[in-house]
Amino acid sequence: MLAEILPQVGSCVFTRPPMDRAADPEALAAAARAVRPEGAVLEDLPVPSAPARARALAGPDGVVLVAGSLFLVGAVRAALESAASVRAGGAP
Repeated sequence: MLAEILPQVGSCVFTRPPMDRAADPEALAAAARAVRPEGAVLEDLPVPSAPARARALAGPDGVVLVAGSLFLVGAVRAALESAASVRAGGAP
């Protein structure tokens, strides 16, 4: 899957959902560097900080793609909802 996605992106942020079976972000980052050495690759960021870092790398007009398991997508969604709640003045 990396070989199809990497030519389309400027950078990658690798994280893992809170489960034992999740892929190792360092191994994914190494595979990404092998496929596309010129792209920025950040690895093993905690799920709560990974979406914000990806948004910063994408810039104001950029797009962030979350790819992986449904467990990862769910964890990232929860992190985004929590961050939005904190920005709105709610409890984390």
